[in-house]
Amino acid sequence: MDYSSDEHQNAAQSSPGAPGTQEQPEPACVLVIDDQPTNLDVLRAILSRVGHEAILAETGEAGLLLAQERAPDLILLDVVLPDIDGYEVCARLKADARTADIPVIFISVLEEVEDKIRAFTAGGVDYVPKPFSTREVQARVGVHLALRRAQEGIRRHNEQLEREVARRRRVEEMLRQLTQTLEAQVLLRTRELRALNVRLTEVEEEERRRLAAILHDHVGQNLTALDVNLRILCAQMLAAVDDPATADQLSTRLDDSLDLVKQVNQEIREVTYDLRPPTLERYGLLEALRWYGEAFAARTRVAVTVQGPEAMPRLSPLSEITLFRIAQEALTNVARHAQAGRATVTLEMTVDTARLVVADDGVGFDPATLEKADQRPSWGLQLMVERAEAMGGTCRVESSPGEGTQVFVEVKR
Repeated sequence: MDYSSDEHQNAAQSSPGAPGTQEQPEPACVLVIDDQPTNLDVLRAILSRVGHEAILAETGEAGLLLAQERAPDLILLDVVLPDIDGYEVCARLKADARTADIPVIFISVLEEVEDKIRAFTAGGVDYVPKPFSTREVQARVGVHLALRRAQEGIRRHNEQLEREVARRRRVEEMLRQLTQTLEAQVLLRTRELRALNVRLTEVEEEERRRLAAILHDHVGQNLTALDVNLRILCAQMLAAVDDPATADQLSTRLDDSLDLVKQVNQEIREVTYDLRPPTLERYGLLEALRWYGEAFAARTRVAVTVQGPEAMPRLSPLSEITLFRIAQEALTNVARHAQAGRATVTLEMTVDTARLVVADDGVGFDPATLEKADQRPSWGLQLMVERAEAMGGTCRVESSPGEGTQVFVEVKR
């Protein structure tokens, strides 16, 4: 039955672009499913006036096939159809993934609330009663096409965002894996460097021990023998010389030679002790620091106080020699740069660590100056840091102008 009004008949006879028409919307494909050819013609004319393409079906089954084949932007669906009703058509459209997102507007003479509720329950987005108005159909179609395009735009935007999120996650995962790889490589290289530094320290100490042995066993003994021979020669020559003046001259020269031998022998002994202090091997770190502090004070006139407990049980030989060498270097820096009158060497022991603090009351300095591009940490400071890190420990320096300097070292026991 034809439910079109005179207005609809006029719309069917109007051509697109007639005078007085509003601005054309974006063209779309609209599927119209109605069993009345007259209604199909009228709706096609209404849609064509605003630039839309209308594809037509007179049965529900035909409409389902067209919806699957053409994937229209919107569907106008009559409730009463000759084969299956519009509610069943809409339900099947919504159950098919290919057509589920296509908005469906019901057109029907049925205007009861229950009919509209059933249409919306089946999946419809709007309900246009017959006889329909041209402007109402165009308006409702335009609104739902705009909503569909907006939803499609949102969907595409969401898909783009999801792709971007997925891409970023892949990049983050790659960065995470790369970071883990780099961290593993850094850790491996750090361990290798520590092992190398430990080995270098062992080689250095072995070389020091060898040189100390050479100086003690060969040079020292030869100097001792030279001292004995000079004394014997002195006694024999003085006994053989009759002239008192000549005897005095010979005695003076021989005494000078003996003093020189004694001085060289003492210097070699100090070098030998410095290369490999026997006190460290025999009595431990604390006694070795006390011995070195006394020798340093006598040599530099900087008073040195050594305090703290002796480690029980003793530290490993490598830990002891490392802390001893760092203390030596720190006190050498005090003598060279600090202009100090007093220095303190403190040992602190815990269950897991050994801590060494070397402090002075000298002029101090600004540590920030060491971080400037045109300056580098002194060789002594760098050496102390490397020695501590080779043992898996730390070394840091605190100082300020006029406030003295403190060197803090921690190594594992």
